[in-house]
Amino acid sequence: MASTLSTATLTTTITEAVTINGKDQGGTNTVTTANVAHTDKRLIKVPTAAEVALIAFGAAVASGQFVDAAIAYFRFTNKDDTNWVRLRCEQTGADVFDVKVMPGQSFIISSQDMFADAAGAGFGAFVTMDEIRVHANTADCDCEYFIATI
Repeated sequence: MASTLSTATLTTTITEAVTINGKDQGGTNTVTTANVAHTDKRLIKVPTAAEVALIAFGAAVASGQFVDAAIAYFRFTNKDDTNWVRLRCEQTGADVFDVKVMPGQSFIISSQDMFADAAGAGFGAFVTMDEIRVHANTADCDCEYFIATI
């Protein structure tokens, strides 16, 4: 059976609006991503009790897993108005980096490529992350993710 779905173009726009001393210091950046075939959007409650898996990447589609190299865009937004959330991007058993996502803020990635080095050495090589995990700081936080794949 052939698919009846067609691909689409995702348009992502980031706008900063700020005026200092009467001068506009903001900016807008718009990026389009062609051939988006699938999206997933989910509201979740991120717990404080323990770090939990949010999404995984692998060779095939599975429960909570997206196909490697198909990721075109990923946004994680902390919907809480008080507490921050720790977002962990990891290559299982190897490189990992953590990002603090403040209340109301978002973290965006456009590929699975990452590099982390605790020793502060120079850049080595990108590796492909296998999983994104989350953990709330002080209280459970409502969060949202949106992912687009090609």
